Amino acid sequence: TAKGNIDKEPWAFGEDVEDTCRRAIERRYRLMPLMYSLFEESHRTGMPIARPLFFADPVDPALRSEDDSFMLGDNLIVAADTTPGGERMHILPANDAWIEFDFPDFDGGRDSEDPDQAKLYLRSGGIVPSAPVHQHFGERPDQRDELTLLIALDSDGKASGELYEDAGDGWGFRDGEFLRTRYEAPRNGDRVELTTAPVGGDMARPDR
Repeated sequence: TAKGNIDKEPWAFGEDVEDTCRRAIERRYRLMPLMYSLFEESHRTGMPIARPLFFADPVDPALRSEDDSFMLGDNLIVAADTTPGGERMHILPANDAWIEFDFPDFDGGRDSEDPDQAKLYLRSGGIVPSAPVHQHFGERPDQRDELTLLIALDSDGKASGELYEDAGDGWGFRDGEFLRTRYEAPRNGDRVELTTAPVGGDMARPDR
């Protein structure tokens, strides 16, 4: 914006727009464990955090023109509907099953009742770590180790994912002061058994 332009803050457009922006930001905080892990992966491997859909299936030409959806890592698709009538039909990668989901009713269900929120799809066979809603990271230090794992089993009854953790500040991760954890969730009969294993770093595993 610039001097003489209209105000651009969310509240300048009324309560509905302000609420939608708040919900989107709270979703972002729910996904912060995933995004933090992806930033570390990008630092280590060069892979982008937000990825075009064709990364999921490079041989599918239909995915090349999808420019209002993107992947966060390998296991999550964010699909926005930018058409005036809200009737956009998104093309999803066909080589995996993608399950639409929303977060639990942590605030009375307003997420799922807001048609202006982007749709979220979890890849079958993937595990995505999520966190409680924060207004800022200093708000509830006791919640930093609270995790909710979003698990979608594939056709073989398995799912996997990773979580990266460190002090959140400083350069200690260069000396091994971090923890990368691998999650596996195979189905065993009518139960899903979650196992964890450290795959990198020298930090003691947090007690969860």
